[in-house]
Amino acid sequence: MDRRAEILQAAKEIAATEGMGEISVRNVATRVGIGASTLRHYFPTQRQLFDTVLSEVFDAHLEDLRINDSSVSPVIRLTECMQQFLPATEADLPQLEGWLAGYVSVLEPRPSDQGSAVLTLTGQARGRVTQWLSILQSEGVLRLHDTEQAATILLATVNGLTLELITPGTPESVKSVRRALTHVVSGTVVNTQA
Repeated sequence: MDRRAEILQAAKEIAATEGMGEISVRNVATRVGIGASTLRHYFPTQRQLFDTVLSEVFDAHLEDLRINDSSVSPVIRLTECMQQFLPATEADLPQLEGWLAGYVSVLEPRPSDQGSAVLTLTGQARGRVTQWLSILQSEGVLRLHDTEQAATILLATVNGLTLELITPGTPESVKSVRRALTHVVSGTVVNTQA
């Protein structure tokens, strides 16, 4: 394993066992058994190390699933992919508080590390959604020919549904917001007549 990969692996292990907040040049260098200056050769700033680890962890949990399988309905394929941004069960709802806190911190005059992380993940999520849409566009099954606009609609829908889930007193459930996402995909983004 090369040194950069070794550093990233150590940082991902720290994130998995101690949390993303414990990723620091000092902690990662100690785990790898190198000096901080050696680590900085590969990752000149703490932010660069953190963003790289965050991106890799995020990317590992976001799969393409069956998006390339044209034998499956495009509505099902895109919905499956998009549902990865929503909680899988009611037990996952507490994790949404961190998501909301990250978004709130983005609005602060000086965004925290959590806010910066949200910005990194938002860009990465948009890139992945646009890739999925490009696949469907090449099949001629999108209502909208502008994949960026379609990505905006989908991501705004997911964000709104997520916010609805954590609003006190909401009648919504994980099951109902997943159903709503399917309606948006089939009614707005994918041409079901294609």
